[in-house]
Amino acid sequence: MLHGGIPDGFTALDKLSVLFAHSNNLSGNIPHSLGSVSSLTYVVLANNSLTGGIPPVLANCSSLQWLDLRKNHIGGEIPPALFNSSSLQAINLAENNFFGSIPPLSDLSSIQFLYLSYNNLSGSIPSSLGNSTSLYSLLLAWNELQGSIPSSLSRIPYLEELEFTGNNLTGTVPLPLYNMSTLTFLGMAENNLIGELPQNIGYTLKSIEMFILQGNKFHGQIPKSLAKATNLQLINLRENAFKGIIPYFGSLPNLTILDLGKNQLEAGDWTFLPALAHTQLAELYLDANNLQGSLPSSTGDLPQSMKILVLTSNFISGTIPQEIEQLRNLVLLQIDHNLLTGNLPDSLGNLSNLLILSLAQNSFYGKIPLSIEYGFGSKISTEGDVYSYGVIILEMLTGKRPTDEMFNDGLNLHQFAKEAFPLKIGQILDPSIMPDYENEDNDANNDLDHDNCLMDGMLNCVTKLRE
Repeated sequence: MLHGGIPDGFTALDKLSVLFAHSNNLSGNIPHSLGSVSSLTYVVLANNSLTGGIPPVLANCSSLQWLDLRKNHIGGEIPPALFNSSSLQAINLAENNFFGSIPPLSDLSSIQFLYLSYNNLSGSIPSSLGNSTSLYSLLLAWNELQGSIPSSLSRIPYLEELEFTGNNLTGTVPLPLYNMSTLTFLGMAENNLIGELPQNIGYTLKSIEMFILQGNKFHGQIPKSLAKATNLQLINLRENAFKGIIPYFGSLPNLTILDLGKNQLEAGDWTFLPALAHTQLAELYLDANNLQGSLPSSTGDLPQSMKILVLTSNFISGTIPQEIEQLRNLVLLQIDHNLLTGNLPDSLGNLSNLLILSLAQNSFYGKIPLSIEYGFGSKISTEGDVYSYGVIILEMLTGKRPTDEMFNDGLNLHQFAKEAFPLKIGQILDPSIMPDYENEDNDANNDLDHDNCLMDGMLNCVTKLRE
């Protein structure tokens, strides 16, 4: 790994075309004369500890095509010359300390990739960005940008990625933005945007794969047509004011994450849930809505790819359906803060991959099923809610586990011990904890009373545990 500063001597390499020093420990400023090398086309200094600003000579370098300075400590204002260049195709200044406004983009610009996320940029988004005919990706997330989204951005003909997440943008989203058929990624989360989504959005954003609106003030119903955007992999509408019944998304074969939490949505007849069986859903967040009603048995029809299911705070009543056991790959199940009642189903213990089970603030009653109390399925884990002390002792004395293949058809470890008591108790104790009399020396008889006391103690223990 390289460390220290970038030598000024690089400028003496008059045939230097590519400077690639990504992911080192370089520090200090970028040499002021670096851009004076007339053949320089690529400068990639990402993931270092560089400071200072972008030298004017480098910003004005007429041969430069690719400038990647992401993940450094470079600051100052962005030189306007970068946005006037006719040769630059990619500018990546993400994860630095740039401040000030985004310079206007020249009509001569040929920039295809503009990454300015994670800086301290302020002001408004320049409407001149919409004059670009070459931009494929425009990422402006996590800055301090203000004002409204310029409608001119919808004129960029080949734009595929557009992100404004984590700014202070206000107002409604220009309707033409929802008509950009080339967009595959649209991220507008964590702003102060308002308005409703157009009802035909699934037909106009026909290439969209990731649609992220979390943390705004959107309202109205979620358009049913969103299910027509069949390339969708991620839908995140969390923390808005959407209302109405959750639409069907079963026609989205590539859907892996659906986050509709913290809205005002309803479940209706819950048929939207089994409709998701035809997706590749791994994470479903429906918490803090107004779903109401009972969890249907069709919950078990969710795809086997499901790993996270969050239904917290939804006024859900009734019982947990036994069919929940069919979601074998669940890692997290949160159904706390509802109106659920009844006994906990034994089938919960068949969720062998479950690490987090949250049932708090409901009205469950009865005993905790052994399958949950001891662990989940065949994977005994400290992640279970409670360990059964009695079961552990029985396991130690018998050498058997509750999950052994012999325990089926109603026979379990407790029943196994109970049926052997008292005449056959010696047959179920683990031989490894019993004394070996065959190899005892002449002092064996002296220890016989001690061994008998040990046996009596074990019998008494099992007697208590079998009850």
